[in-house]
Amino acid sequence: MKLKFNNGKFVILQVSDAQDLQFVRHTMIRMLNKAYDTVKPDLVVFTGDNILGNHLRDARFGSRKVVHTKQGELERMKTAINHIIAPVEKRGIPFAMLYGNHDDMNWITKDEQADIYRSYTMCRGLDNPDKSVDCDTYNMPIYSSDGEKIAYNIWMMDTAWKDKEEDKCYTGVKKEAVEWYKR
Repeated sequence: MKLKFNNGKFVILQVSDAQDLQFVRHTMIRMLNKAYDTVKPDLVVFTGDNILGNHLRDARFGSRKVVHTKQGELERMKTAINHIIAPVEKRGIPFAMLYGNHDDMNWITKDEQADIYRSYTMCRGLDNPDKSVDCDTYNMPIYSSDGEKIAYNIWMMDTAWKDKEEDKCYTGVKKEAVEWYKR
């Protein structure tokens, strides 16, 4: 399904830093639902820290770990992602996303996380065939009302990543992403 202008308008609602966990935060979900129903966006863009990945293994919050396997963490991640994606999916609103540093602070790779997002029918993007960049670095064209020509582009560029070997988080657009954008 092409994203396209409707009568000269295309409304984007940005959601940043939801930082959700497997334990739903009802207040945040109510706030997001109200925003979706009030704004009536054509696209919702989740711009990082969608989940609080460094706490998926915790008993609740803190340092006591109760999940000790990648599969257990993956199941908790799926639940956390569903909390923020299900409301847009239910409304039939297309969404796009990229990662923040908290999304990458766990055992689940960005590609594995992207597969979770891609499992939703309203997911757009995450389809860059250029493997020189992370999966959340991509271009999303918005077409004219008649769907014939590209009227606008959204350039999604990963700006946060964790070097799991060095256990360090970095922010900033990688050199590879800048080169991809230039091409």
